[in-house]
Amino acid sequence: MANTDNGGKRGQRILPEESLGLMPLSEAIKSVVGATATVLAKPAGAKQLFMFADKNGWRVRLGAFKSQTFTANATTDQLAITAHGIESGAGPFYVSNSGGALPAGLSASTPYYAVVNDTLGVNAIQLATSKANALAGTVVNITDTGSGTHTIFGMPAAEFPSSSEADGQGAIYLGQGDSWGMTAPENVTVKGYDSASVLTYFWI
Repeated sequence: MANTDNGGKRGQRILPEESLGLMPLSEAIKSVVGATATVLAKPAGAKQLFMFADKNGWRVRLGAFKSQTFTANATTDQLAITAHGIESGAGPFYVSNSGGALPAGLSASTPYYAVVNDTLGVNAIQLATSKANALAGTVVNITDTGSGTHTIFGMPAAEFPSSSEADGQGAIYLGQGDSWGMTAPENVTVKGYDSASVLTYFWI
């Protein structure tokens, strides 16, 4: 570390992440691209979230992603959800069913947290009954595939507007070049205006 003058005394510079226990910025900068709703789950120890719309516009909502349908695999305990954009530990999520029954092992009244890793890829998740279990990889045991149509959702009212900003009450809008920061929420859902939209974000 570089030396600096502290009131007439020479010593080591104290970096913010060392003095405040914040996450090093070099480990936190990420980007997300496109118009698929993506959950940005808060990393352990994060205190603030900052976003910058590099290209095109973005819609931002506090809370989890909008509802998506899924199928269940009783052998692997996985839920197949195309391009889900969910990060491990995100939640709570809830499941529902129409025209049949949920997969055995899942309950409509139970809050779940996502388990995501390289093995599962971008089109599947597993579920855990707490954020701690999700981060530890302790997943819910699914014993059959159920029947009918299964849906997973975070916040029922958190649907993104489909066209104009006037439709999006409760959403935050970032135009190209806009930035936004706030005290770190548990998770935030972002969605670009189109497939070319690029958002850079970091937690500290």
